[in-house]
Amino acid sequence: MVNYLNNIRDLLDLADKRIKERTPPRKRGPGRPTTDPANIAKTLLLQTYLESSNRLAERFLFLFQEKLGISIHFSYKTIERGYDRDRVNEILDEIIVITNESVGGKKETFSFDGTGFSASNKENYAYKRQKQNSKKRNKKAESASSVEKDPAYDSFSESNSTGTKKRFS
Repeated sequence: MVNYLNNIRDLLDLADKRIKERTPPRKRGPGRPTTDPANIAKTLLLQTYLESSNRLAERFLFLFQEKLGISIHFSYKTIERGYDRDRVNEILDEIIVITNESVGGKKETFSFDGTGFSASNKENYAYKRQKQNSKKRNKKAESASSVEKDPAYDSFSESNSTGTKKRFS
């Protein structure tokens, strides 16, 4: 869990830094200052990891805020509204970009769960079944061709009037 918390903190700080470098600073309007979107994204990832509700995630924030590098506390409603914020979604998208960069050209096949198989089980099942059936057909064809070459297995043998058998090939 400690490694996961460290990864959340480091990845989100890097993503936030990249976004701030490429976008102009936003002018602050009147009213209360907004909660840092990176902190909300950290809390959302923690909530997802722990499979908890918004209120429970707020309590976990008390527990892990130092480890995540979050200096302020915010309510469960802020966590709830997190996915509605464009900046939070932009940070989460940037994390995907960062994790894909680390793979680089090392992988040729990608999948949703890391197995390398496509998302559709039907496609995999159909492909495997087709491959299995073609192997069976090839074995049957090989055994049939070896039987045809052996004269002992000729099905058109006839006997003539003298009692000797004639074979047609």
